[in-house]
Amino acid sequence: MEQEESAAVADLLTFDSVEEINPFVVADHRVARIDFERRLKGVVRALGIAPLLNRRLVQLSNGEMRKLLIARALLKQPKLLILDDPMAGLDATYRVQFHKILATLSRRKDMRLLLMVTRAEDLPTSVTHLALVERCRLIAQGPKATMLRDKRVRALFAVPRLKQKAVSRTSEAGRELIRLEDVRLAFGSKTVLRGLTWTVREGESWAIVGRNGAGKSALMSLIAGNLSPASARAFALFGRRRGTGESRTWVRRHIGEVSPELHLHFDLNQSVLEAVLTGFTDTLQLMSRPSSKRRAEAMKWLRRFGLQRHTNTAMRDLSAGKQRMVLLARALARKPALLLLDEPGQGLDAQNRRLFMQAVEELVRRRATILYTTHRADEIPPSIRRSLTIRQCRALLA
Repeated sequence: MEQEESAAVADLLTFDSVEEINPFVVADHRVARIDFERRLKGVVRALGIAPLLNRRLVQLSNGEMRKLLIARALLKQPKLLILDDPMAGLDATYRVQFHKILATLSRRKDMRLLLMVTRAEDLPTSVTHLALVERCRLIAQGPKATMLRDKRVRALFAVPRLKQKAVSRTSEAGRELIRLEDVRLAFGSKTVLRGLTWTVREGESWAIVGRNGAGKSALMSLIAGNLSPASARAFALFGRRRGTGESRTWVRRHIGEVSPELHLHFDLNQSVLEAVLTGFTDTLQLMSRPSSKRRAEAMKWLRRFGLQRHTNTAMRDLSAGKQRMVLLARALARKPALLLLDEPGQGLDAQNRRLFMQAVEELVRRRATILYTTHRADEIPPSIRRSLTIRQCRALLA
């Protein structure tokens, strides 16, 4: 889907696409098509995705893409609907709406729901039974009320809390890393951001918040050098005005990044040390033999995060939380001027979220420059005190 830049959202919700109809097989689908169109209208209305139908796939945010994939799953009329962390990437308002949708689905006699969740608040009220999985084994199961009293379940759902510590401040403002003045960003005819004026200085950390489709990930891509603005009075990164001969490679050299998309596409067959070493070349796989200096720097960050004993462990053999910590070490190994953390807590359980947030807290206290996006207020480390709220394509500073 990422490669089909011209594909429209509506193309993925057609009868032929959802039912995977082979155009070379002669068959009469007239009745099935009529039923499908009726079903499509109901799903679009229930999920509230009508505004997305005329958009292109490349224009969708992470949360909007999840809504589209849920719609496709429902259109298949499955007897068993499996949703793996379905609330991840969805904003607070839509999570409330989706809980209502799940309650409606749970009343259907022709379909059963199986959900994987890591947060207590993501459990729909309609859920009747829980099963607890740990280290690849089913260790407990039973009615929801009984299971919620189990200390192991309570520990899994415990909200991570960090004590706020003083962050060192200097009277002198750091050098300017990002300067945006009246920036407009668009995908074709759709404006994603407009009138954006924002400055980020060295040593500042910002939380970027907003609803699905507000433009958070687009802003991160703009800063990472993956997109260019449709117009701007001024747009400068790391002291250099964009469009003055700098390359994307030059921009990326100053940036470290952690995101669910990076995690999804990363090669988990390589070792932990190899994964960190790829940060020096900004690749997903180790392309050449690293120098001893780079190996030493990679090991330093692995020790800092307590991962040194996993040096030769394959990434796939670590928990999701530790994998995310390895990606953070990868992002920091080349000492970037700017760290982009896009939904870094997505899909992590309480223990691993706490581990990751502690690492970010330490970086903030060391005056790292961080941009942190999330839909969950409890995932924002306490030491990040500046915020940029994006609403209706415009940004509000706080």
